Amino acid sequence: DVTQALLTMARGSTRSKDVNEITKQVIAEIVAEEYAERNITNDPLSLYVQGNEFQKGDKLYKEKKKMPTIGSWYKRLQKKAVENKNPDYSFHYSYLLKVMKQYIREYNGQMAYFDGQSTFELLDGVPFINLDISQLEERFARPLAQQILLSWIWEKYVKKNSEDRKKAAKKRVIVDEAWMLLPYPEAVDFLNTMARRARKRNVSLAIISQRFQDFYEKPEAQAVLTS
Repeated sequence: DVTQALLTMARGSTRSKDVNEITKQVIAEIVAEEYAERNITNDPLSLYVQGNEFQKGDKLYKEKKKMPTIGSWYKRLQKKAVENKNPDYSFHYSYLLKVMKQYIREYNGQMAYFDGQSTFELLDGVPFINLDISQLEERFARPLAQQILLSWIWEKYVKKNSEDRKKAAKKRVIVDEAWMLLPYPEAVDFLNTMARRARKRNVSLAIISQRFQDFYEKPEAQAVLTS
């Protein structure tokens, strides 16, 4: 999911055709290295610092590890670009260094608000949570934020709901202005995945759009309509 979001960032609002499977491979390799360096695996317990538990009221909490950011990913990209000896990869390193700089806080990138640790936690038992991104630029920043939020919601809200079947509640994820995601293949793919798999976790997906025809005419988005 992280790789898919970074791929959308790399394509940019122009949806550059210079981005291909090699670009994706470069992105994925660096993402994997970022998580491996922090010993974060598929095991949920690997997200926490071992032995750093603390009491807060009547509950016992674990300290979460610092997660990779776009900034840390970009630093590793810079390093690997210098070390690269594969001519097939050279263009893609150069391309990524150029287009991804706008997302990096260290360089005061115009979209550096995507670079940082997540500080927001979904509250258990709250009947309705609204994540408002309406103030973001509509052409690219908003659909990119939609994709990132959907990935975050999948991990924090959908998957978590099925961890304990006895406590699982019926929940719904509502995506407003979902048509904005349609030009971005990785975003559409993730929307399809959520539409198909959320049901198994007692969660339904609803999309709100004034442009139903766009979904109907796009074969890649059919899973959204049929699920």
